[in-house]
Amino acid sequence: MRPGIKSVSTNKEDRSFMELNPQLIVGACGRLSSWAADVESVSIRYERVLMYLMRHKGRVLALMTEEETYPGDDNRMISETRRSLVALMAWPRQPGH
Repeated sequence: MRPGIKSVSTNKEDRSFMELNPQLIVGACGRLSSWAADVESVSIRYERVLMYLMRHKGRVLALMTEEETYPGDDNRMISETRRSLVALMAWPRQPGH
């Protein structure tokens, strides 16, 4: 869905999936929140893609990366992705920092 970045699916499929499905996935997982507390994030491993969904200010941030980027290492992908998203969410930085 970003110019110059090749996707494993068509732009139409990407857009169609991302419009609603991340909210539905996190919402479905949240059905246990009364027992397990709020959902912070969800990770999904496809054969060719890793997807990471994270709640932020009432929205769901979604990131997908090709499996080759983190071959078989979901924990590293999740850790690095979460760290990057947290840094991006802190943007813009306060002047002088």
